[in-house]
Amino acid sequence: MGLGANVFGQAVTIAIQLLSLPIFLHFWNISLYGEWLMLSAIPAYMSAMDVGILSVGMNRMTILAAGGDVRSAERVFHSLLAFALLAIGVVGTVVLAGLWLFSFGDTGSEIEHRLTLSMLLITSLMCVFCGLFEAVFRASDAYAKGIIALNLGRLSEWIGSIVGLVLGRSLFHVGLGLLCGRMLANVITWIYVTRRYPQYRWHTREASRSELTAMILPGLSYLSLPAANALSLQGMVLLVGTMFGTPTLAVFSAYRTLSRVGFQAVNMLGRVLWPEFSRRYGERAYGTMQTLYRYGTWATLMASLGVASILYFAAPVILSIWTHGKISYLPVLFNILLLITAFSGIWQVGLILLTAVNQLGTVSIIYVAVSALSLAAAYIAGRWSGIEGASLAMLTTELVMALTCFIYVRQFLGQYANECGSVLATR
Repeated sequence: MGLGANVFGQAVTIAIQLLSLPIFLHFWNISLYGEWLMLSAIPAYMSAMDVGILSVGMNRMTILAAGGDVRSAERVFHSLLAFALLAIGVVGTVVLAGLWLFSFGDTGSEIEHRLTLSMLLITSLMCVFCGLFEAVFRASDAYAKGIIALNLGRLSEWIGSIVGLVLGRSLFHVGLGLLCGRMLANVITWIYVTRRYPQYRWHTREASRSELTAMILPGLSYLSLPAANALSLQGMVLLVGTMFGTPTLAVFSAYRTLSRVGFQAVNMLGRVLWPEFSRRYGERAYGTMQTLYRYGTWATLMASLGVASILYFAAPVILSIWTHGKISYLPVLFNILLLITAFSGIWQVGLILLTAVNQLGTVSIIYVAVSALSLAAAYIAGRWSGIEGASLAMLTTELVMALTCFIYVRQFLGQYANECGSVLATR
């Protein structure tokens, strides 16, 4: 069930990525599409607003429920809900006020940019509830249903943005459509969750300050994931757009979207293993955890290399058909991005294992640091050798994280060498 749900989720992701470009370019020119990419990249940094606490709490709820302590899992949920409401209120007020009080440009389209960013930021705030929905689904051993529900929500967002594009043709209308799609998805999902899983009541009367305090440190560690991803993905979008212009950004975005098709397979398997790692940890099934890690790593690596090999030969034809010939094929740039994606398959499962058991620790610091340094290196390389050099510099993140995750997973599983059959010790 979990695998099938993730296949659906990745199908939604790939469909959104592949269909968005030709649809947007049908109504907009490439420069305006580049503006949209830059604006939509900014709210990605809002993903760090929960300081990782929602994800840590979700893991804790799953572990407690797997051990039969549903009552404690519900108390954790109440604490998460209280924190989420507070974070939305505080962050929303500060960010939106800052957006309108401070000037960030003097072009005639500044007001439209502010309105569009407001819609995108509110949408990001509404996405905080997705973490609460997912926590309930996972703790109720309904991971597959949760994945389907959350991806239907993403699809609702995207459809809303396309409706806004077709009807309004402006940046603001696309942002407004995105927000309407997210709000509709949240309402429907909340109604379903409250009726289907009444054991997790949506109130904050049992919220515990001590419970939240205990989750702050592991939450800060977990914060590395959205922070580092924002630096690597949205950071590169902003860097390329600033250094080389929005038309070049549109080309870069198309190339990276196509090159990351293989990563979708990696991400799909990783998402399946995440709740399994948490549940097996709660059940003390350490041997099963090691087996899942070993075979999961090999599977994701083979999937990444397999898809990369196909795209290496098929990319020129796919790109021509996909963009209706509006974006030409540059083999050096595309193959660099393809190489980066292929390397990502080496370490994703290891990172997910450490995340699922709230054991990121020093790995989080390394992840953020190497992502920031890679972005700085991309800026320097971009000044000397153009967009190809900037893209190649980002390979640093993949190489360092592959080594880091291997070392820390080995240390973690080594604590349970007897239960694992001491397989690691024989390597």
